[in-house]
Amino acid sequence: MRENGNPGAESRLSLLRELGEQAVLETIFRKGPITRPEIATTTELSKPTVSAAVSRLEHGGLIRAAGRRAGQRGRQPVAYTVSQAGRVRGRQ
Repeated sequence: MRENGNPGAESRLSLLRELGEQAVLETIFRKGPITRPEIATTTELSKPTVSAAVSRLEHGGLIRAAGRRAGQRGRQPVAYTVSQAGRVRGRQ
């Protein structure tokens, strides 16, 4: 147990982070390629939460960028899809 902080609160935050990542991964699997704003709308998670989850999932090799979406004003958003590693892990 840590001397500083609240281990119970850290455990809850970790659980919430995992649930958010699961929701993002499932959304990408079902609807991908899909952009971060579309994921946020679909999951009803905040944009910062989706952004953090996408970063962790991409870093872990579960998802990958599938290209940019054209035809919109401003920056073209990156669309994501489940990587081959994510598909294999999801079926075990």
